[in-house]
Amino acid sequence: MANDKAKVDEKINMHDVAADWFFQQYYHSETRPYHTLYHDYTKTLMNLAGADGVLADKERQWILGNLAAKGGDEKMYNFFKTYMPSKEDLEKIIKEKPGFTEVVSRSTIFDAFIAASADNELHKDERDAIYRLGHTMGLEDTLLQQIEDMAAREKSHRLQVLNLVFPQGLQHACDTAIVDYKNN
Repeated sequence: MANDKAKVDEKINMHDVAADWFFQQYYHSETRPYHTLYHDYTKTLMNLAGADGVLADKERQWILGNLAAKGGDEKMYNFFKTYMPSKEDLEKIIKEKPGFTEVVSRSTIFDAFIAASADNELHKDERDAIYRLGHTMGLEDTLLQQIEDMAAREKSHRLQVLNLVFPQGLQHACDTAIVDYKNN
Protein backbone atom coordinates (compact mmCIF):
# COMPACT_ATOMS: atom_id res chain seq x y z
CA MET A 1 0.00 0.00 0.00
CA ALA A 2 2.95 2.33 0.61
CA ASN A 3 3.70 2.32 -3.10
CA ASP A 4 0.12 3.35 -3.87
CA LYS A 5 0.40 6.24 -1.41
CA ALA A 6 3.69 7.32 -2.94
CA LYS A 7 2.05 7.40 -6.36
CA VAL A 8 -0.81 9.51 -5.00
CA ASP A 9 1.59 11.96 -3.33
CA GLU A 10 3.87 12.15 -6.37
CA LYS A 11 3.53 15.39 -8.33
CA ILE A 12 2.05 14.68 -11.74
CA ASN A 13 3.64 16.36 -14.75
CA MET A 14 0.65 16.88 -17.01
CA HIS A 15 2.95 17.74 -19.92
CA ASP A 16 4.47 14.26 -19.71
CA VAL A 17 1.04 12.66 -19.28
CA ALA A 18 -0.16 14.41 -22.45
CA ALA A 19 2.95 13.43 -24.43
CA ASP A 20 2.72 9.81 -23.26
CA TRP A 21 -0.96 9.75 -24.27
CA PHE A 22 -0.12 11.27 -27.65
CA PHE A 23 2.47 8.62 -28.51
CA GLN A 24 0.20 5.83 -27.29
CA GLN A 25 -2.79 7.19 -29.23
CA TYR A 26 -1.11 8.13 -32.50
CA TYR A 27 1.88 5.81 -32.67
CA HIS A 28 0.55 2.90 -30.59
CA SER A 29 3.76 3.02 -28.62
CA GLU A 30 4.79 3.55 -25.05
CA THR A 31 8.15 4.75 -26.35
CA ARG A 32 8.73 8.47 -26.59
CA PRO A 33 11.70 9.81 -28.53
CA TYR A 34 14.61 11.28 -26.62
CA HIS A 35 13.91 14.91 -25.81
CA THR A 36 16.87 16.15 -27.85
CA LEU A 37 15.33 14.70 -31.03
CA TYR A 38 12.30 17.03 -30.81
CA HIS A 39 14.42 20.06 -31.71
CA ASP A 40 15.72 18.72 -35.04
CA TYR A 41 12.39 17.06 -35.83
CA THR A 42 10.57 20.37 -35.37
CA LYS A 43 13.24 22.26 -37.30
CA THR A 44 12.96 19.75 -40.14
CA LEU A 45 9.18 19.98 -40.07
CA MET A 46 9.21 23.79 -40.15
CA ASN A 47 11.60 23.72 -43.09
CA LEU A 48 9.41 21.26 -44.96
CA ALA A 49 6.19 23.17 -44.27
CA GLY A 50 7.86 26.45 -45.21
CA ALA A 51 9.72 25.07 -48.22
CA ASP A 52 7.56 27.11 -50.59
CA GLY A 53 9.06 30.25 -49.06
CA VAL A 54 6.12 30.91 -46.74
CA LEU A 55 5.47 29.49 -43.30
CA ALA A 56 1.91 30.66 -42.67
CA ASP A 57 0.84 31.42 -39.10
CA LYS A 58 -1.61 28.48 -39.08
CA GLU A 59 1.18 26.17 -40.24
CA ARG A 60 3.51 27.46 -37.50
CA GLN A 61 0.75 27.10 -34.90
CA TRP A 62 0.08 23.51 -35.99
CA ILE A 63 3.79 22.69 -35.71
CA LEU A 64 4.06 24.37 -32.29
CA GLY A 65 1.04 22.38 -31.11
CA ASN A 66 2.64 19.22 -32.46
CA LEU A 67 5.84 20.04 -30.57
CA ALA A 68 3.96 20.65 -27.33
CA ALA A 69 1.82 17.52 -27.71
CA LYS A 70 4.90 15.37 -28.26
CA GLY A 71 6.63 16.69 -25.13
CA GLY A 72 8.75 19.59 -26.32
CA ASP A 73 9.66 22.04 -23.59
CA GLU A 74 8.98 25.75 -23.19
CA LYS A 75 12.49 26.73 -24.29
CA MET A 76 12.06 24.88 -27.59
CA TYR A 77 8.54 26.24 -28.02
CA ASN A 78 9.80 29.81 -27.60
CA PHE A 79 12.68 29.19 -30.02
CA PHE A 80 10.32 27.93 -32.74
CA LYS A 81 7.78 30.75 -32.20
CA THR A 82 10.15 33.01 -34.11
CA TYR A 83 12.33 30.54 -36.02
CA MET A 84 12.60 31.26 -39.73
CA PRO A 85 13.09 28.18 -41.92
CA SER A 86 16.17 28.11 -44.10
CA LYS A 87 17.31 25.70 -46.77
CA GLU A 88 20.75 25.66 -45.14
CA ASP A 89 19.36 24.41 -41.81
CA LEU A 90 17.60 21.49 -43.47
CA GLU A 91 20.60 20.63 -45.65
CA LYS A 92 22.81 20.67 -42.52
CA ILE A 93 20.51 18.24 -40.69
CA ILE A 94 20.34 15.93 -43.71
CA LYS A 95 24.14 15.99 -44.17
CA GLU A 96 25.23 15.81 -40.52
CA LYS A 97 22.56 13.46 -39.21
CA PRO A 98 21.91 10.81 -41.87
CA GLY A 99 20.56 8.23 -39.39
CA PHE A 100 18.10 10.75 -37.97
CA THR A 101 17.09 11.82 -41.47
CA GLU A 102 16.53 8.24 -42.58
CA VAL A 103 14.29 7.27 -39.68
CA VAL A 104 12.22 10.46 -39.52
CA SER A 105 11.95 11.33 -43.22
CA ARG A 106 8.60 9.61 -43.74
CA SER A 107 7.01 10.95 -40.56
CA THR A 108 8.25 14.51 -41.13
CA ILE A 109 6.99 14.41 -44.72
CA PHE A 110 3.60 13.15 -43.44
CA ASP A 111 3.46 15.85 -40.77
CA ALA A 112 4.61 18.44 -43.33
CA PHE A 113 1.62 17.65 -45.56
CA ILE A 114 -0.68 18.05 -42.55
CA ALA A 115 1.03 21.24 -41.36
CA ALA A 116 1.14 22.76 -44.85
CA SER A 117 -2.60 22.22 -45.15
CA ALA A 118 -3.34 23.65 -41.69
CA ASP A 119 -4.89 26.61 -43.49
CA ASN A 120 -7.26 24.08 -45.13
CA GLU A 121 -5.43 24.11 -48.45
CA LEU A 122 -2.31 22.39 -49.71
CA HIS A 123 -1.01 24.85 -52.28
CA LYS A 124 0.80 23.57 -55.37
CA ASP A 125 4.00 25.40 -54.35
CA GLU A 126 3.84 23.75 -50.90
CA ARG A 127 3.27 20.32 -52.39
CA ASP A 128 6.07 20.73 -54.94
CA ALA A 129 8.47 21.96 -52.25
CA ILE A 130 7.67 19.03 -49.96
CA TYR A 131 8.27 16.62 -52.84
CA ARG A 132 11.60 18.32 -53.66
CA LEU A 133 12.75 18.03 -50.07
CA GLY A 134 11.44 14.47 -49.87
CA HIS A 135 13.69 13.65 -52.83
CA THR A 136 16.59 15.31 -50.98
CA MET A 137 15.83 13.03 -48.04
CA GLY A 138 16.04 10.01 -50.35
CA LEU A 139 12.32 9.31 -50.87
CA GLU A 140 10.89 8.39 -54.27
CA ASP A 141 7.76 9.83 -55.90
CA THR A 142 5.70 6.68 -55.37
CA LEU A 143 6.34 6.76 -51.63
CA LEU A 144 5.80 10.51 -51.41
CA GLN A 145 2.44 10.09 -53.17
CA GLN A 146 1.44 7.36 -50.70
CA ILE A 147 2.38 9.59 -47.76
CA GLU A 148 0.49 12.55 -49.26
CA ASP A 149 -2.60 10.36 -49.81
CA MET A 150 -2.47 9.06 -46.23
CA ALA A 151 -2.17 12.59 -44.84
CA ALA A 152 -5.17 13.71 -46.91
CA ARG A 153 -7.17 10.65 -45.81
CA GLU A 154 -6.33 11.22 -42.16
CA LYS A 155 -7.44 14.83 -42.34
CA SER A 156 -10.62 13.84 -44.20
CA HIS A 157 -11.38 11.05 -41.73
CA ARG A 158 -10.94 13.39 -38.76
CA LEU A 159 -13.39 15.86 -40.33
CA GLN A 160 -15.90 13.06 -40.96
CA VAL A 161 -15.70 12.00 -37.31
CA LEU A 162 -16.16 15.58 -36.12
CA ASN A 163 -19.14 16.10 -38.44
CA LEU A 164 -20.69 12.90 -37.14
CA VAL A 165 -20.23 13.55 -33.43
CA PHE A 166 -20.80 17.32 -33.59
CA PRO A 167 -23.17 17.80 -36.56
CA GLN A 168 -23.67 21.48 -35.73
CA GLY A 169 -20.01 22.05 -34.91
CA LEU A 170 -18.01 21.91 -31.71
CA GLN A 171 -18.60 25.60 -30.92
CA HIS A 172 -22.36 25.07 -31.03
CA ALA A 173 -22.05 21.99 -28.80
CA CYS A 174 -19.97 23.90 -26.23
CA ASP A 175 -22.27 26.94 -26.30
CA THR A 176 -25.35 24.72 -25.85
CA ALA A 177 -23.88 22.58 -23.09
CA ILE A 178 -22.52 25.48 -21.02
CA VAL A 179 -26.03 26.81 -20.51
CA ASP A 180 -26.69 23.91 -18.12
CA TYR A 181 -23.71 24.98 -16.01
CA LYS A 182 -24.54 28.68 -16.02
CA ASN A 183 -28.08 28.01 -14.82
CA ASN A 184 -26.99 25.92 -11.82
